Amino acid sequence: MIWLSPAKSFGPREILAVDTLFTTNPNACLVILSNSLDTPQGHTILNPFLSLGFNLVAVTLDIPFLVENTPAEPWLMKLKSGDVDPGSISLFMNLSDLTRLAVLYKYGGVYLDTDIISLNDMTRLRNGIGVQTLDQETKKWKTLNNAVMVFDPYHPLMREFLHEYAATFNGNKWGYNSPCLVTKFIRRLGHKAEFNLTIFPPDAFLSSELA
Repeated sequence: MIWLSPAKSFGPREILAVDTLFTTNPNACLVILSNSLDTPQGHTILNPFLSLGFNLVAVTLDIPFLVENTPAEPWLMKLKSGDVDPGSISLFMNLSDLTRLAVLYKYGGVYLDTDIISLNDMTRLRNGIGVQTLDQETKKWKTLNNAVMVFDPYHPLMREFLHEYAATFNGNKWGYNSPCLVTKFIRRLGHKAEFNLTIFPPDAFLSSELA
């Protein structure tokens, strides 16, 4: 998970997300990348889970380290030097999108947004992303969502996502560097076996009935 807001904003919704994760996946190791939760205040907030013995740690976010030796490293250097327009959308939001791609590429595992309620064991999932909307006529996927992503370390698709992020970044369009990015790239990619990708149906990760 990634948390870029103040620690005090990590409230009941986020606590519920963590609680359901450990309820359904008690042996999970949850890493929350967060400068605000990797503090004494953050430790107090997360302590109820730690006191129960769950494997949970908050780690200060180091984006330059995460993108080092990836296709996004030159982009970040240009951003820091002022050669990239950050746009009107919150830069923190766009850097969160970059972070989830980079951490999955380097370390693999399951990325979850902090408002995802876990209902089932996720340990058997591999190399997949979920559908957000279907075409009502063809019943084929229309848009994908990156709120939940599951990938092995150094998966080639994650590297391609990082390249796409750096090559097409737009800080003025909501979702352009997140759901729109994975949707347009996978649509362009087509079905290539070497990418070993599973596209899960909408009810696997997102449920309108629970929204």
